[in-house]
This record gives sequence, C-alpha cells and structure tokens, in this order.
Amino acid sequence: ACQVGDHPDGDHQAELVRFGQGAQVGERGDGQRLIAVVARQSLERQGHLLHAPRGLDSHRLRRFSGSGGGAEWVRGWTAAEPGVTTFRLRVRYDGTDFHGWQVQPDVRTVQGEIERALATILDGPVRIAGAGRTDRGVHASGQIASFSTERTIAPAKLSRALRGLLPRDIIVSSVDVAPEGFHARWSAVSRTYRYHLTRRDTPITRRYAWVRPRLPDAARITAASAPLAGRHRFDAFTVAEALAEDTACTVQALPWTEHRGGLTLEI
Repeated sequence: ACQVGDHPDGDHQAELVRFGQGAQVGERGDGQRLIAVVARQSLERQGHLLHAPRGLDSHRLRRFSGSGGGAEWVRGWTAAEPGVTTFRLRVRYDGTDFHGWQVQPDVRTVQGEIERALATILDGPVRIAGAGRTDRGVHASGQIASFSTERTIAPAKLSRALRGLLPRDIIVSSVDVAPEGFHARWSAVSRTYRYHLTRRDTPITRRYAWVRPRLPDAARITAASAPLAGRHRFDAFTVAEALAEDTACTVQALPWTEHRGGLTLEI
C-alpha cells in the first residue's frame, strides 16, 4: 500500500510503502531513502503518512496527514540501517536505591546507569529502550532492554564489559543480537508483575514485600480480583496527551498464592 503527501517542511513529496510487520520504506523527492518501523496501532490508522528523518534515534516519528497538515508526534522507532546492530539485553536489578527505570535529571535511575556504562564501552552516547518502566523501589528479574549502535562489538565482550562497569545492584544477565526491527517496548507481547505481601517484618522483607500485620484471606481476595481478568481499557492510568493511543490491555490471569507468612499476586 502506498501513500503520498507533502513532507512537513513543504519542499518535497514523500512516498511511503508498507511492507512486513510494521515497517515502511519511502523515497523523498530528493532521492534520500527513509526507513521507519512504527507502533502497530499507528499503522492501523488510515490517511496518515509516517516520516522518519534518516538517522533518527529517538523513539518518535513525525505523523502527518496526506495533505501535509496536522503534524504531531507519535511513538515509533527507526529500523536498522546498514552497519547498525540492535542488541537485546536481559536486565536484573534491585530497585531499592533507584528512582525507577527511566532517566531523570539529578537522580539515580536504572536506565541512566546502563546508558552511562554503554557510553564508556562504545565511546559515545547511547539511548536504550526498556520493555516497561518500573517505579521507584521496584525490582526486576528479567527486564528486556534494547539499543542500536554502529560500533562493532561481540555480544560476549559487551556482556563482560557491562558486568565490569555496572554497579552491584544491576546485572545484565544476557546480551544477544536482536532481529532487525526489534524494539524492547514495541516488540513486547506480554509482561508479568509480582506483588508480595508478608507478615514477617525484617530488614530484608521490607525491601521486597509490603509488610502488613494482617493479611487478607487468600480465597476471598482471589474471588474479588477475578473481574479484573480479561480485556479492559486503562485510560485512568494514562496521561491525557497519550489517550489517542489504544489503552486496552488483556489481563491473562492474576492468581493469588499463599505461602509461609505471606501472599503473592502474579498478574
């Protein structure tokens, strides 16, 4: 399928051709080739062109109408260009001393620490994407992250270098070369979260569980949680400027399990 329209700066035409899983290739009027991979829900919208300037590495694309008006930012990412490798990282961390995953000014974050280490290894700034964002004090046992680079480095060597540079509360447990077009957030198909409640009040449990003197009955709280299973819209958890996107998610299951001294919810 082809769509033609004015480039936002108005000096040439841009034609985009859709192919494969969310990928688009276009030729600008001046002959420069454009490659873009976009969020699936954006592809489903008709009557829009998606334009990515060559080399764009922020995770945003310009979306504009076929007539060239109504420009706005949407989430997406650029496909790999020749000589660019996308790496996939599996990250584990203790979130106690972090202000969450996402980079923030003047505070310690997981993304910030990993990007700082990668910049040292690759001799230049690197921006990584995570499969999800954790809040302050939240831990991860298998967070997926990805980044693209023009530097040549073997996954095993990158893994060793990260282990040597990252602080003790972050471990990159695996590094591999991802398929073309892979993006940690947009390629994710599911996520699993665990919430722990316990009656045992110790310095260790305070870091990894919600300490409560009394816990709810496992059977009753399981029954009360059952209506949350299924597909629902989560507009109330979304910032207003992102409401144009599809906020529907499917909760596959949310069992509560009882164990010695506590309860765990896995959703």
